[in-house]
Amino acid sequence: MDKQVVLNHLTRARARLLAAIEGLNETEMCTVPLSGAWTPREVLAHISGWAVWDLEAIRAIQRGRSPDLSVIQNVDVFNDWLVAQRAGWPVGRILAEMEDAQTAIQELVGSMSEQQLLDVGPFQVPYWQNLVEWLGVAWNHEEEHAGQIQAWREQRSD
Repeated sequence: MDKQVVLNHLTRARARLLAAIEGLNETEMCTVPLSGAWTPREVLAHISGWAVWDLEAIRAIQRGRSPDLSVIQNVDVFNDWLVAQRAGWPVGRILAEMEDAQTAIQELVGSMSEQQLLDVGPFQVPYWQNLVEWLGVAWNHEEEHAGQIQAWREQRSD
């Protein structure tokens, strides 16, 4: 996959997520759960935590080290931990962290060759074979949660 296509996917997924929360007030973001137990704010905290983890893992690989994949062996526990780490953060702080991580990831991807994006190496685990596939999980994750938030909004407006 072309590097620019990867960057475009990341940008579009984030734009869709931000569009899904546009116009929600702090009360809606923090008190009204989606179909599960999380509020939109907690979904954003979850996504932000994953973006920060992805960024650190990519940096480790660029330095020739393997990322610590042990933390994601029990993904539900890790998800809950990510949200708990951001408990009490205002939505603005979560959005700023998301933006900072996204910008840094895009800069890293932009600095890599297309071959580096496709190389099999420390990225190879049951979920992905290379960085492009890893990032594909990331943008699909954001798209999935954007769709959940949008469906929640539509259900509430009925």
